[in-house]
Amino acid sequence: MRRLAAGLPLSLALLVPAAAHGAAVQTDRTCYLQTAKTNVTVSGNGFAPGAAYNVLLDGTALTGGTNTIDTGGAFQGAFEPPTLAEDELERQFMVTATSDATNVSTKFTVTRLKADFSPATGDPQKLKVRFSVAGFG
Repeated sequence: MRRLAAGLPLSLALLVPAAAHGAAVQTDRTCYLQTAKTNVTVSGNGFAPGAAYNVLLDGTALTGGTNTIDTGGAFQGAFEPPTLAEDELERQFMVTATSDATNVSTKFTVTRLKADFSPATGDPQKLKVRFSVAGFG
């Protein structure tokens, strides 16, 4: 019985996909400025070569059809991030890559460049204003 028990952990380790231990997903930046030209590049590595994969943004699939991990265990793609709501200055998103039993995630932020001051009226000689600026990385 001891010999069987000693071989059991090795047998179980062989059942766990190697990619599950070293898979990673990342974006090319952690923070993006919202513009009409903004694209987020997402890449993954450490996955099982030839396996099908999906990429999700906040739980919604970004990829359609059949996507396959390359022979080096990696993938790469780009997408336009969602537009921020009018009253949002920044928002954090989660990108998840799934393949077989492997599920890895990373976060990135989109910010809006906005500057303002208040009050907008008053005597320029005595006026004290407060400036607010958002969207700097």
